[in-house]
Amino acid sequence: MTPEETRSDLLVSRRLAEQVAVAEAHLRREMDARGMSTASGWKIVQMVRHSDDHGVEVVLRPLHLLHPSPPDMECVVRIDHAYVEPADCSPPIAASF
Repeated sequence: MTPEETRSDLLVSRRLAEQVAVAEAHLRREMDARGMSTASGWKIVQMVRHSDDHGVEVVLRPLHLLHPSPPDMECVVRIDHAYVEPADCSPPIAASF
């Protein structure tokens, strides 16, 4: 691997980590607003899947071992080649800038 490729990989991994953190924080706020606390057994899980349209996707969703997860609550972070897209969440992330 060349130094340029290494730098590119480091930038992509840093951007991915940033967007996953944004998605987790958003989901945690949404979950707290609905009373889905860690203390009551809710957690955020991550799944990785491949999409023909978007490359690799990291999907974050709430999970409880005894209760169904809300179908309208998830975030997806997409990596299309060397580009990490901003987190796409439902409900949407409110613009803060």
